[in-house]
Amino acid sequence: MTENSSVTLQALLQFALPWGTTLVTDSPEKRITWAVMVRAQPPAFPDVSGGELALVSMDLLRTYDTRITLAEVVRGLSEVGVQAVATSAEISQTAITVAREAGVEL
Repeated sequence: MTENSSVTLQALLQFALPWGTTLVTDSPEKRITWAVMVRAQPPAFPDVSGGELALVSMDLLRTYDTRITLAEVVRGLSEVGVQAVATSAEISQTAITVAREAGVEL
């Protein structure tokens, strides 16, 4: 998608994501081009090209690897250009720190 086809996280929080969704990092103006969702079979995120919001189910990811952490997922997704991660899982301070260091909104 092009810049003209992107939307801010603030707009997603206001109009698209479930009521009560909060941003624990700092950039509601970060632009998102698309949303991708974790898949039930590997690869978990097959078609990531950068600029996406990744919808992450840690329960589903733990069917691949029982020890995986949200911080590891955020780090890995940042390496392929994901701009933001949304999850209903508990968010640790480590995950927040990793997200901030990687420039990924959480």
